[in-house]
Amino acid sequence: LKPFWLQLNSNEGRTDGQAHPSSGRRRIGCPRAAMRVSVIGLCGDELAAFNAEPSWGLIEVMAAVGSVVDFAQHRARLFFGKAELTEDTTLADIGAAEGSQLTLVKSFALRIASASHDGIAKLWSATSGECLGTLAGHEGRVMGVALSPDGRLVATSSCDGTARVWSTATGECLRVLRCHDGVVFSAAFSPEGHELLTASGDCTARVHRTASFELVRTLKGHRSVVFSAVFSPDGQQVLSASFDRTAKLWDMATGSCVRTLEGHASQVYAASFAPDGRRAATAGADGTVRVWDLARGECERMLAGQSKAAFSAVFSPDGMQVLAASDGGTVGLWDAATGERLRQVE
Repeated sequence: LKPFWLQLNSNEGRTDGQAHPSSGRRRIGCPRAAMRVSVIGLCGDELAAFNAEPSWGLIEVMAAVGSVVDFAQHRARLFFGKAELTEDTTLADIGAAEGSQLTLVKSFALRIASASHDGIAKLWSATSGECLGTLAGHEGRVMGVALSPDGRLVATSSCDGTARVWSTATGECLRVLRCHDGVVFSAAFSPEGHELLTASGDCTARVHRTASFELVRTLKGHRSVVFSAVFSPDGQQVLSASFDRTAKLWDMATGSCVRTLEGHASQVYAASFAPDGRRAATAGADGTVRVWDLARGECERMLAGQSKAAFSAVFSPDGMQVLAASDGGTVGLWDAATGERLRQVE
């Protein structure tokens, strides 16, 4: 999530709750106020000013700030130094007083995007579970969905042979990408959100610029369906998973394949990078998840135990564990270093 910073600091000057004649800012008054604060934007412009009581908590302060600052599709947190103002604390509790500076962190609200065989995708609030929008337009099953890093775009991939890019704010379809000759199984944004990667039944993965939707790279080399493809954490490489029983590592600068990961006995459904970009995890129809050393192109560990095909595998944020889901309705957690299965949920 890309944070947008605002600051709250003490306001000197007028005490009557009115706007200064030379300023277009709005002030919010409180008859029992014990201190005065103002909202300052990233460029130093004052967005609002209001009086606050030491007994105010997060709800009261955010209500005052929110009356003049737009929080649509955003979430916000307030800090005084390292202390956070919450629903259970007050300005006095965190040490704020007359002249104190608070910091408002404004970032995109946590959302979940889902894809469905009914031909639509949906956006959901991760906090309330409320459906925020329905993305309809595909003429076939929606096979994959991805949110851009800044939360402004969502990409969908479909059996209708297209990928679509949508605005999360309006639900409008911004572009239909018809660059593949088969089913588009997956879509993924680069870490900076500047590129969109699609994987298809035409045995290729393709890279598009999100600013212009121009096709900039076609990754050819697989001998069967490319079921999924993802960017490395630094955006310099791509990892693809294919029904030809391999995963391939690609150089984004040249579009060339630099490693082929072989070992699965059947189709490879998914591949993912470790957070450091040095290892990968693959999930296959043979019921195994494998951990690979990308520098050598060798399998370090085979994580067995799935009774049926493994459809996805991802590393934990610290890279120490691997989580995988299988066709048997189970989710397994493994130690990435030892291969020990730590937990299984059915």
